[in-house]
Amino acid sequence: MSKNPKILVVDDSSVAAKLTTRSLEEIGLTKFDIASSGNEAWLKINQAQEQGQAYDVILADWFMPNGSGLELLKKVRADKKFVSVFFCMITAESETQNIVDAVSEGINAYITKPLTTENLQKKLRAFVA
Repeated sequence: MSKNPKILVVDDSSVAAKLTTRSLEEIGLTKFDIASSGNEAWLKINQAQEQGQAYDVILADWFMPNGSGLELLKKVRADKKFVSVFFCMITAESETQNIVDAVSEGINAYITKPLTTENLQKKLRAFVA
């Protein structure tokens, strides 16, 4: 992955999405798009792939109308084109079984809200070389 990967932020809350993008900018990551649902994200992921500009990282909220973060994770992991995409869930969800479910579906990282720039940077550090 490049030092400035292409990132998709997926959150139904515009405030949360803005906080996430601000954190990305603070750590020097500037290539990102925003989607407000899992379904919108899936469309953007496929369009970017078709245009030869695939996303390297997906940062998704768990609970959203029109396609949850977990549903999006399942779609991404089921498609061989996206097997190398780094997928991080950013959510207030902290129930152990839900975390286990996300791990079993192939999540790379999990951040419990409130998101901090430092925590996001730690999770992305290994994947942004």
